[in-house]
Amino acid sequence: MRSASAAVDVGPLRWLIAALAVATVPLAIDLPPWEALGIAGGAWWRWQRTRRGLGAVNRHVLLGMVPLIGGALYASGALGFGLALAAPALVACCWLKLLEMQSERDYQLCCFLCVLLLAVLLFDQQTIATCVYALIAITLTVMAMARYQVAGPALALMRPRCLRLMALAAPLALVLFLLIPRLQLNLPNVGGEGISGFTDTMRPGDIARMATGDKVAFRVEFADNQLPPGGELYWRGLVMNESSDGALWRVNLTEPAERRSVWAGAADLPLISQDIVLMPNGQPWLFALEDAVGELVNADLRKNGTVRYHQRVNHVLHYAITSRFGDRATDADHQAALPLAKVHPEVQALAERLKAGTDGSADQACERILAYYHDQGFTYTLSPGRMDEESVYNFLFVRKEGFCAHYATAFAALMRVMGHPARVVVGYHGGEANSIGGFVVVRQEHAHAWAEYREGDGSWKHVDPTLAIPVKPGEELAAAQQPGAALSQWADRTPAWIPAWLHAPYQSVSQWWQFAEARWDGWFMGFDGDRQSSLLARLGLGHPGPWTLTGLMLLVALGALLLLLLRLLGPAWLRRARTRRSGAAALPALVRAPRAQRSGARALGRAAGLRRARQRPAARAGGQPARGGGDLCPPALCPERRGCAGWHAPIRRAHPPAAGAPPAERAGVIQLTPLGARRGRWV
Repeated sequence: MRSASAAVDVGPLRWLIAALAVATVPLAIDLPPWEALGIAGGAWWRWQRTRRGLGAVNRHVLLGMVPLIGGALYASGALGFGLALAAPALVACCWLKLLEMQSERDYQLCCFLCVLLLAVLLFDQQTIATCVYALIAITLTVMAMARYQVAGPALALMRPRCLRLMALAAPLALVLFLLIPRLQLNLPNVGGEGISGFTDTMRPGDIARMATGDKVAFRVEFADNQLPPGGELYWRGLVMNESSDGALWRVNLTEPAERRSVWAGAADLPLISQDIVLMPNGQPWLFALEDAVGELVNADLRKNGTVRYHQRVNHVLHYAITSRFGDRATDADHQAALPLAKVHPEVQALAERLKAGTDGSADQACERILAYYHDQGFTYTLSPGRMDEESVYNFLFVRKEGFCAHYATAFAALMRVMGHPARVVVGYHGGEANSIGGFVVVRQEHAHAWAEYREGDGSWKHVDPTLAIPVKPGEELAAAQQPGAALSQWADRTPAWIPAWLHAPYQSVSQWWQFAEARWDGWFMGFDGDRQSSLLARLGLGHPGPWTLTGLMLLVALGALLLLLLRLLGPAWLRRARTRRSGAAALPALVRAPRAQRSGARALGRAAGLRRARQRPAARAGGQPARGGGDLCPPALCPERRGCAGWHAPIRRAHPPAAGAPPAERAGVIQLTPLGARRGRWV
C-alpha cells in the first residue's frame, strides 16, 4: 500500500484524468469554448510535469488563476444561480484540484469530485442514457481509486475486482432505492428554465418559443385504448383570466378549489380515464383532457376545470385522472367579466363595428371575430416578430400574422371589449401515437392556446380561433405545429445525414426507445412516496412513515456492511486459524499449544526464532504485491529464494518430507502467513 504522503505517479494519474474527463463530458455543453480548451491544456500540463518528476503546480500560481477564471466566466455569462450557470465554475474547480494534487488525500478528493460532477448531471437529467453513462463513469472512478493502491502483478486483478464490487453493490442500491423516504420538498427549480415553460403569466410570444422544441412534456396511456371521439386532444393546463391590456395575461391564484356545479348537458358525455407520466417542469399545474372530474391525491380540482398540484413538479410525476369529454366549466369567474383597463382606440372601434347588427349574444360575437380573421387574410406563423408594445393592436391591424397565442389573446380581448366574459386557456393540443407501447407522447411542439367565452346558461364554451387559419406562404411547419392538428402518427425526426433507406429502421428504433423511456419514467423515475407506500403495503409492511423507512434503510445498510466484512475478512481469519494449527503441530518442542492459541502466528514465529526483514524498494520493483503486511522474509531462509510476504521458521524433522509436500516443508521451514497477506493477489 502506498504511503498517504507518497507522490502521485504517471499510472494512477492516467486513470484519474480519464475519470475526470468522462465525468465532465456531459456538462461540456454548458462550458464556454475557452474553458474546454483550458481544461485540455491543464490536463496535458499536469501530465508532462508528472512524467518529468516535477509534481504539482505551485499553489500560489493556482490562487492567482482563481480570480482570473471567475472573471472570465462572469464576462462570458457562464456564472450564476442554477445548474446550467454553476456547472462551469464547478468543473473549473475540479480541474484546478487536479493541478495542485500532491498526496493520496488529494487523489481521493479528486475521485470524489468526479462523483460530485455525476451527481450534478443526474440532478438535471434522469433518462436511461444518462443513468447508464453515469454508471459507467462511476465504475471508471472506482477503478481510478483502486489504481492508486495497486502496483505490480496485482494490476491484472484490479479491473475484475472493481467490476465485481459494482455488481455486489447493485442489490444494495436497489433495496435502498425502494426504502429511502420520498420527502415531499418544494425545492426551487435550480436546473434552469423549466421544460414546459408554462408559468402563471403569459405573453403571446411565450407559446411560440416553446413550440419550437421536441422535448417530451408528458406521456399518456388510455384505459382500454379509449381515445376521445375524433381524436381531438385538448390538454387543459392553465386558465388565464386577469388582463389589463389584452396582451399580458395572468392566472387568478385566489380561485377556490373544487367545482361546485355540473353542466346540465354533461349527463350523457363519455368518461375517459388517463394514466399520465408528467416530466419535471417546475410548475404546480397538471394536464388532463377537457374536462377533468373526480378527486386526485395531493392535487386540487379548481372551479375552472384546471388541476393544481400541492407543490411544484420538480420530479417525474405519475398520476391517474378521469375526464368527461365535451364537458364545460360552469364557474362564475367574475375576473373574466371585468373590462380591460387599457384599450387602444382602434381596437375599441373594431369591437364596436363587430358588435353592431348583432342580437348581443356571445355566440354571434364569436362568429363576427372569427369572420374578421378570415376576411382580413390572417396567416399562421411561428415567427411573427416582436409585438410587445400594443401587441393586440399590432396583431389586428399591422402584422395580421401570429401563433395560436396571438389569436387566442386577441379573441379574448375583443370579446371583453364587446361586453362578454372571456379568458385564455393554455396547454397542449394533439400528440403522437406510439404503436409499440400503446400510449400517446405529447411534446413541447404541441403547446397550444385557445379561448373560452361564457354563454347564456353560465357554461364556458371552447373556441380555437386557429382552426381555420391558413399557414403563412413559404413556411414549413411540423405536423404537430399545423393549426388544428390532432392525434398524429409517429413523426419522422430522422436526421438529414441518415440515408433514405435507413429512415424506416430509424423510426422503428425511435419508437422502441421511446417505449423503453416511458417504462423507465413510469416505473423508476415516477416511483414517488405514494407508490412507495403502496408497494410496502403489498409487502405486508403497512404504511410506514419517514422515520420507519429510515430505520429499515439503516438496518439494511448495516447488514450489507456486515456481509461485506465477512466476505473480505472471513478467508483471512480461516487462513490464520489453519496457520495456528499447522504451526502448533509442527513445532511441539518449541511452542506450547496454549501460547500459540493465545498469541497467534506472530508469537509462534518469535518462539521459533523467526527472522524477518523490512521490505525494500528493490523488492517492490521486483514484482512483489503492493500489499501483504509490508514485511519480507530473508531470501536465504525463504524456500523460493526470493522473499515473500510471510514469516518462515526452521523446523526439525525425524523423517524426510513426503514427495507431495509443500515447498516450505521440503526446504525445512514452515511458512506462517500473516493476516491479510496473499502472495500475488490484490485484496
